Amino acid sequence: MKTLKQIAKENKVSKQQVYRIYKSEIESLHEAHQVNGVIHLDESDENIILERLHNKTISKSHQEEEIKHFNEVHQEEETKQFDEADKSSEKQGFSEKTTSKSHQEEEMKHFGEALQKQMIDILHEQLKTKDRQIEELNQRLAEAQELQRANQVLLHQQKEKSKLVENVEENSREEKQEVEIRKGFWKNLFK
Repeated sequence: MKTLKQIAKENKVSKQQVYRIYKSEIESLHEAHQVNGVIHLDESDENIILERLHNKTISKSHQEEEIKHFNEVHQEEETKQFDEADKSSEKQGFSEKTTSKSHQEEEMKHFGEALQKQMIDILHEQLKTKDRQIEELNQRLAEAQELQRANQVLLHQQKEKSKLVENVEENSREEKQEVEIRKGFWKNLFK
């Protein structure tokens, strides 16, 4: 069994990141073993955390690759445009610094907008996933409550049946005692 801190240290991530995964994925399934307030996870829980960390790493590396590709494509375009700008500025007498600076600002603005849109799309997907998970949990909760109500009804019915059986047994014991008393009276009378 490992602590959250050990898992974070082994995977070179923050304790908070491991704790968030624990809270969202594992705590709802079962309670973890705690010693002096320190959470200890078994191997299956550790595997769940590692899987989530791996998925986040993949999505982050995917984003980094997209950004890298975006930068490479725009650098090539920028180089071409700078070459063209140099030629035209020589002809028209414009300053090289003014053209390249405004072009860089525009490229950075487009890059920032594209990155923001990508992040918004990712966050929307995460929200949809969380909404779906909440809906599933609500449905499970409703089912569990219905089962509990049914169990309570069955338990109540069982108690009623056992009371009836006890009453019938008690009544039959009392009747047997009365019959024995009557028999005993007549036996004693005719002796």
